[in-house]
Amino acid sequence: MKRLLIVLVLLAACTAQQPEVRHCAPQETGCALGEDGNRNVDLFDTINPELVSTQDIEYFDGHTGFLAMPEAEGTYPGVIMIHEWWGLNDNIKDMAVLLAQEGYVVLAVDLYGKVATTQEEARAYTTAVRNNQAEATRNMQAAANYLRALPNVGEN
Repeated sequence: MKRLLIVLVLLAACTAQQPEVRHCAPQETGCALGEDGNRNVDLFDTINPELVSTQDIEYFDGHTGFLAMPEAEGTYPGVIMIHEWWGLNDNIKDMAVLLAQEGYVVLAVDLYGKVATTQEEARAYTTAVRNNQAEATRNMQAAANYLRALPNVGEN
């Protein structure tokens, strides 16, 4: 019940009026940049690919996501990462890897099936999700079920 409530709160957040956008998405990255020109993920430690295994996976009805998990054997907490309005881009994947380096199994979901490179595209993709919340809920539930079924994800 707690998890369903979290999913519903996250979906409700998607229905809020779009805030004024104060950043731009460079054509080549499709992600928000800070005032210094760096991606948010660049604020953290360097990614060490030797500590984490990653793969693109299909978790729901043709929807793919990005799975990042610690390379070391063990049981870890699972995290569903929801992308920003640009979509499941390299910035989000890098954040998933950083979180996996800290000892989490991370499934970065893809609510759009594509990555926006302009604010207009991002707005259209977000609106499509907002207008089909039942599908978005099924997507998130499938992601949670996928994570729960992994042998290296703990019950909590």
